[in-house]
Amino acid sequence: MTEGSMYSYAMMIHPGNSRAFRGEALALQLCEFEFAAARLSCGCFAIKIDMLAGIPSICFETQSPLSDADAGILARLSSAFALFEHR
Repeated sequence: MTEGSMYSYAMMIHPGNSRAFRGEALALQLCEFEFAAARLSCGCFAIKIDMLAGIPSICFETQSPLSDADAGILARLSSAFALFEHR
């Protein structure tokens, strides 16, 4: 990517979480993500829930690529299933 570009990511939400928390699952998972995003080194913004191929995902953008430490923070979220970079 060129300098000044934004990086776009999607974190698929673990399907088991939706069953465990029923109707409140997406709101809880979004809150958990926002809390963790404050610890990321890359300036996370535009955080939202979106459906990707019918799977609920937390989509977000960053000002720089996720570092290994950032990926580690996200990997420890209870809702994390898979993390993808949009290109």
